[in-house]
Amino acid sequence: MAFLQAAANKGNSTIRSIDTISGLQVWADVTGGISSTTVADGSGNSRTGTLVNTTAKGTLNGNTYFEAFGTNKIGYAAGVLPDSPFSTGNACSYFFVCTNRKFKADGSRSNYGPYISSQYQNIIRHYATTDDYNIYERNNTFTLTANNNAKAPVANTITEAYIIIFDFSVVSGNTVINVNKRENGSTGPVDSFTVSGTDKVFQWNTWNKQVNIGLHLGTEYLNAGVFAWGFTNTKMTGADHNTIYSYYGAKGLAN
Repeated sequence: MAFLQAAANKGNSTIRSIDTISGLQVWADVTGGISSTTVADGSGNSRTGTLVNTTAKGTLNGNTYFEAFGTNKIGYAAGVLPDSPFSTGNACSYFFVCTNRKFKADGSRSNYGPYISSQYQNIIRHYATTDDYNIYERNNTFTLTANNNAKAPVANTITEAYIIIFDFSVVSGNTVINVNKRENGSTGPVDSFTVSGTDKVFQWNTWNKQVNIGLHLGTEYLNAGVFAWGFTNTKMTGADHNTIYSYYGAKGLAN
């Protein structure tokens, strides 16, 4: 699979701009093409994933995406991805660059982010056929009812890309989740959700299970194309968000 590299993207200056984001780990970026099952971390970390089906792909504005349809996924072996706490004194952010989702009419919940096992779900995902989100972490499960600013696209066909960024932090003894979205060149106001309690963490490493992106149990899947996804071990700033938007906008995505 194509790595995040200067030849595949639009200039070294653009690549260096995204590298300025504190703690950024680009766990997968396949915009430059898919040629093997190995998905290398684009930030120089040892976070290699495995793509199940190299023919499950498409392109949009010259950028490759892998199709998270059916049983297609990127899998990470146990212990590859780090735990990401957002308890007191910690924060983290996740970003996803996807196509507008193909509609999944059967009403089952569609996996948006990583999945560990049927018993221990530590994921971010679309909620059924709605434009809302579920968050699963160590001690809690909660649904975020998105407003018009950060609704997840629900479409019958793939026509565009969008970028979604989830910021997790603790404020005044509660967890605050900010959902940031860019689509069609427009960045909406942030959706902010407050959840009681501060002892929270995504335990990718601790559960010692394989982590998948795009597939949950073989029946719950994103049903969209994924260009890239990644993580920071701090809460991204507004400037960080704009850097990601600009970086992928230069590729013709979400602009």
